[in-house]
Amino acid sequence: MSKRSLTWSFFVALVVLYASLFSHVDRVKEQGEHDLQPLAPKAFYDATGYLKQLSAEIVFIKTKLFLGSDPNADRRQKNMPVLSAYFKQVAVMHPLLSDTYYMAESALSWVSPEYAARANDILKIGIQSHQDVYLFPFFMGFNYFYHLHEPEEGAKWLKRASEYEGAPKWFAHFASILAARGGNISGGLAWLRMMLSTTDDENEKKRYVADIAEYEKAMVVLKAIERYKAKVKRAPEKLEDLVPEFLDALPAMTGRFSLDYKQGKLFLR
Repeated sequence: MSKRSLTWSFFVALVVLYASLFSHVDRVKEQGEHDLQPLAPKAFYDATGYLKQLSAEIVFIKTKLFLGSDPNADRRQKNMPVLSAYFKQVAVMHPLLSDTYYMAESALSWVSPEYAARANDILKIGIQSHQDVYLFPFFMGFNYFYHLHEPEEGAKWLKRASEYEGAPKWFAHFASILAARGGNISGGLAWLRMMLSTTDDENEKKRYVADIAEYEKAMVVLKAIERYKAKVKRAPEKLEDLVPEFLDALPAMTGRFSLDYKQGKLFLR
């Protein structure tokens, strides 16, 4: 059989599979909850060649079918490893299918930190393939901040999202706050100053000026900590140890921010 004939035979087989999947939807709905079947071997997807998009759509439909059948919590948890593998396979084979990333974020990230990390792994493919969609790096930043408890990494992705055309301005502001929450107070301060210099909105300017004042108070304390370390050769056990030799008094913070000191590192909460 010629290569062309083999290609057409394979194409017909995929079309039949695609159609049978749709006809299977009603039967599955009638039966109620169901499990996801494991993915086919990698060699199968590699062999699809230029029909990868069609194969990806078939896999994607199976994820929608599973999620749409409203499985109970135990069943969904049981299927999470296969479900995350489905999303990753679809993203690899058909990276331009944007629905994959929205569904992966909503279905995976809230399950556990492990699956938030898997969602981020999938979102990275979406970021590379959709460089005009600011929500994908925003999702990354949110997952790092909220689910993975890595505010500095979250700030990095939020900053990247803020640089996309059409991204909400508050992305950048929030990213600067996350940078400070992760201990990167100087980076957050520099970012806020840059934002202040580039906005013409008077309300935004007032908000940035107020936040900058709090960041500058934190910087005063941060520099006092460095002077303490230089003289005593260790970090202070608590911020009060800085007074009065290295600092006349700890600064009074507003209700929006507070200083947090842990294991020799200063945070702005």
